[in-house]
Amino acid sequence: MIKLFFILMALTLPLKWVYTVDETKCNGCGNCLYGCSEGAISLVGGDAWIDPELCTGCGNCVYFCPRDAIYRVWYTGVEGVEEPSGGLSLSANPVAAGSVVILGVEPCTEVLILDGFGRAVTHGLADPEGTLELDVSRLPAGSYRVVAGEEALVISVI
Repeated sequence: MIKLFFILMALTLPLKWVYTVDETKCNGCGNCLYGCSEGAISLVGGDAWIDPELCTGCGNCVYFCPRDAIYRVWYTGVEGVEEPSGGLSLSANPVAAGSVVILGVEPCTEVLILDGFGRAVTHGLADPEGTLELDVSRLPAGSYRVVAGEEALVISVI
């Protein structure tokens, strides 16, 4: 029974190669947008961002990037928390339908959840303790970028 569970789990995970952007190299020129036929790339906060749910792993975007900021990674379907400055974190990821609790936000900072096109789909203001609970029950399944000030991370809604 346990083996069957792990086999079913392995079959449902979207294990694949996808591309991601090194934000330290990206200058936000947008050239990579022309290379993506799937529409997986958007400009968020002045940098390119590739939605791993939409990326097919073709690699065309790499040839359009003049700064070598795009590289290939193995995608398992569960995004890790990006913590370049060490503050932002989530209560759980991936997020089941309902709400997500975002921790480590600067007190009273606006938090945005952006879709793959960089559009704000929901937002809120962190409390004085740096915590915010956002309703994601109406969002379709997929990857979203959480932006709070200079910090960002990716969540997966399932």
